[in-house]
Amino acid sequence: SRPPSRPPSRPPSRPMRPARSARGNRGAACSPLLVQGGGACSPSFLTDRDEKDAVIQDLQRQLDLERETNKIVELGCKVQAVSAEQRDSKNLGKVSALERRLDDRAVGDAPEAAEQMARVRGLHG
Repeated sequence: SRPPSRPPSRPPSRPMRPARSARGNRGAACSPLLVQGGGACSPSFLTDRDEKDAVIQDLQRQLDLERETNKIVELGCKVQAVSAEQRDSKNLGKVSALERRLDDRAVGDAPEAAEQMARVRGLHG
């Protein structure tokens, strides 16, 4: 007792989408017959489609705003990085100059310091 064989099932057909035109969501495929029949061009479909398009446009606007904000923040970070690099370079130059002055004094004062120490030793010796 085998169950009767069924014909091979076909995938469900997809509803016909309205063609997009310069007039917006209402494409050329939306004839009065399709609208009356409750097909893909029914008013509820268009309303849902309009709502979805409005949400998409709002999200796109938010995305564009976020991108602009990110560009501004990125530019600010670059400016701060360049400013910090310039400040560090300037400070490094000052430190190097002070080190050179200190080294020049130590080298220049060495003979005088040795003579003075010799005199002090002579006085105490």
